[in-house]
Amino acid sequence: AARAALRLRDAVGVGARMVILRSNARVYDAGFAETAPAERTRALALLSDLRGGEVACESDMAADLGWVFRVGDEALPRVHGLRSRSEREAETLRRDAPFVGRRDTLKMVGEALASVVDGRGTALLLIGAPGAGKSRVLAEIRSLTQGEGRAFVNARCHSSMRNKSFSVLAELLADLAGIEDDDSDAQRAEKVERMRVLGFSPREIALVGELVGLAAAGDARPGRPRGLEVVSALYRALQALAADQPVVLAIEDVHAMDDATRQVMAVLLSKLRS
Repeated sequence: AARAALRLRDAVGVGARMVILRSNARVYDAGFAETAPAERTRALALLSDLRGGEVACESDMAADLGWVFRVGDEALPRVHGLRSRSEREAETLRRDAPFVGRRDTLKMVGEALASVVDGRGTALLLIGAPGAGKSRVLAEIRSLTQGEGRAFVNARCHSSMRNKSFSVLAELLADLAGIEDDDSDAQRAEKVERMRVLGFSPREIALVGELVGLAAAGDARPGRPRGLEVVSALYRALQALAADQPVVLAIEDVHAMDDATRQVMAVLLSKLRS
């Protein structure tokens, strides 16, 4: 229901107001939903508190919807959109796997984040055997950083993608743009286009589109390797975000990173330190 409401809002425009509520509506084969008069009255009363373009849910639904959607903390919670795939995965991991110990690790991360707040970029490498809990630590770090108003950009390296150039940079850019696996080409193109607000040039927008699965960009700029263009665009985006808030850039399973990303990662890290 929440997903449908958000898509309807996008299709109808900013004048739409929608509320999601618990109901015993009966849905028939033809798609018609029969609601009780009391439910309709309740829905209309809640709609009167909304402005154009807002989608809300009843307060007792906020916790359930919060696993998948970004939900506000108002008395009538607003539903702002889908949480990113990596964010949903992290929250699921935090819910299903208790966090035990790791005080020294969190202290080290806290000190690194404090230096970032003071304007000094830094890099951390977490090393551990498979199943040692690295992803669980990262999920906790993500929860802590976002709870304190910091941006979090995440990618995971996959062994199956090792032969695909810049697959990790593509994941980072997709997470930054809020692209989901089931997005259509039109939805991906719209999200990539929004990245112009981060200072991307038309050429960089085309490159990002190509990396996230859209039509290939035009000919590469003479004399400049494509990887450096992508890194330059990503760095500019992170720099734009960092103007308003500290930014955490997390990459999981770096042992499976593709060679093309590995070759330019040192360039990105050297820029972030400054």
